[in-house]
Amino acid sequence: MEHVSVVVYGADVICASCVNAPTSKDIYDWLQPLLKRKYPNISFKYTYIDITKIMTT
Repeated sequence: MEHVSVVVYGADVICASCVNAPTSKDIYDWLQPLLKRKYPNISFKYTYIDITKIMTT
């Protein structure tokens, strides 16, 4: 079965202009049950990437 890949990019540190906005991690957590309810027949693969962390290969 194929799946849809959902990638959320963000940072755990909230910037000064985004104080009252949800964090990218909150959005990541919120999207998972929402998409599962909206599209129950589709398999999703979720990835969260923190843009402030160094990626290694």
